[in-house]
Amino acid sequence: MAQHPPAVLFMGDLVVLARQARLFTETRRRGLAALVVVSAQTDMELLEEARADRTHPLSVLTEVVQVPEASVGSVTPAVQPLLRRYDVQGVMSVGEPFVEPAGVLADTLGLPGAGAKAASVCRNKLLQRFAVPEFSPHFEAVPAKQRSDFRLPEEQFPAVVKPAGRFYSSGVRSVSNQDELVTALSAIEEHEIALVEARARGREFSVEALVQGGAVIWSGVNAKELSLIHI
Repeated sequence: MAQHPPAVLFMGDLVVLARQARLFTETRRRGLAALVVVSAQTDMELLEEARADRTHPLSVLTEVVQVPEASVGSVTPAVQPLLRRYDVQGVMSVGEPFVEPAGVLADTLGLPGAGAKAASVCRNKLLQRFAVPEFSPHFEAVPAKQRSDFRLPEEQFPAVVKPAGRFYSSGVRSVSNQDELVTALSAIEEHEIALVEARARGREFSVEALVQGGAVIWSGVNAKELSLIHI
């Protein structure tokens, strides 16, 4: 029986792939194929131009698969042919939209990673509130049919409205009164989870860490510039 070539499966769109070129060159240097899954957000013509240019770092990509969206339901059937042709030894998301499908797939294949639970919770702000209530602000999840009538007591303003499953702070709004609250809620799609939360005061920080086998190899605390929009 023929042995499948070893490979690493990356997930991310072109704008992020172009910034992570050393991952792919290092993968190939170590003798593994660099497989990539991109979403419909990637311009495939531009990506194929880069791959065809031998001087471009993305030319080392072995295969690219495009999926309609960065979801578990889209990614898992699309990578099935790759899993049959390659011995996938690692799965990595190089962009925030693919965190959940990459985590679920790695866990399913028995590969190192954050795990399916952590990957799912990290991509859903409502699940995060349930997972660590002691660190969460006061919040309400507002169903689509209740958004036009949802009310907050005056003393609970200012508040923040968030679509629970978006990326890069998309759709996050600060509201200071009832009219602004209704406007912000109406801008969220019916299929999305809408969160109304108490607004936290002070600077925002992110904690980054590289963990291997349960041991923290590197960590850093970084101050963030808020992208909150007031309407």
